[in-house]
Amino acid sequence: MKTSRILLPLFLLLVLAGCKKDPQEIFNEEKSGVVLICNEFYYDVALADGEHLYFAGIDDDGSLQGLTADLNEIKKAPSVLNGTGFFIDNITFLK
Repeated sequence: MKTSRILLPLFLLLVLAGCKKDPQEIFNEEKSGVVLICNEFYYDVALADGEHLYFAGIDDDGSLQGLTADLNEIKKAPSVLNGTGFFIDNITFLK
């Protein structure tokens, strides 16, 4: 038990001492691979009679946001999700 109290802080000290780059240096090296991802979406419910209903999401109270049967209307007000991603390699995909 006493050994682990000594070894764990020593291990952490060695790991942290091994970090030679500050956060700004890491950012400068990796910033070209970071991208913003923006996704606009809506839900499309196909009814048995061939008609469609569209909505953008579900409110906290369970009601459907932007419920409409007009495709053009939902395309004007879709839901939006944002996030970040990054490139890990310059892989070329075959067509």
